Amino acid sequence: MKVASAALAALALVPPASSVAVGRIWRPLRPLFGTGAAPAQAEAAADVPRVSQWMTPVERLVTLAPSMSLSEAACALRESSVSGAPVVEGKRLLGVLSQKDLLYNAAGRARVRLATSGPRSERVTTNEQRLRRIMDARVESLMSARLTTVTPDTSMQDAASLLIERKISRLPVVDRSGSLVGLLSTSDVMDVVANCVEDEETGCCVF
Repeated sequence: MKVASAALAALALVPPASSVAVGRIWRPLRPLFGTGAAPAQAEAAADVPRVSQWMTPVERLVTLAPSMSLSEAACALRESSVSGAPVVEGKRLLGVLSQKDLLYNAAGRARVRLATSGPRSERVTTNEQRLRRIMDARVESLMSARLTTVTPDTSMQDAASLLIERKISRLPVVDRSGSLVGLLSTSDVMDVVANCVEDEETGCCVF
């Protein structure tokens, strides 16, 4: 986890093309990410890694429907061995549901106010109804709808910065119409770092 965080932070610290702060930040990272040129020149001279090159395309993603029950969604995440999934309606991105969302929901069940007075048969029926309403809740009622997204053309550096700043582990990738086209995770950022190759002449990391 510490290695992944360090790599993510290193990638995020590489200055963007528009940056004018060439000195203190850029120079220490030259051995890993750059040429000796200024950021704008380096970006022009090399093919900067883009989200489209490293994201998981939508065709390979596990997606959830807003009308799906939470129990169905939990099974889908578990069976696919993923910690979260986009919620879509058609191609339009509506939100993201994560295991953390489901965990908080499960913890909330322990605080459900159950009937403790009245005839036993009535208490049982009332409590079963209250618990069933929670179990049958829909994905749309629990998903995170306020999302941070990127586009396929976003640089991996900017994506890494967003992951760190927002303290999130995945970024939905959308096109101009708001349709989901892929998903970028911290694991994908690690793949960028792992695929770095040292240039024999400059000793710098190139992609």
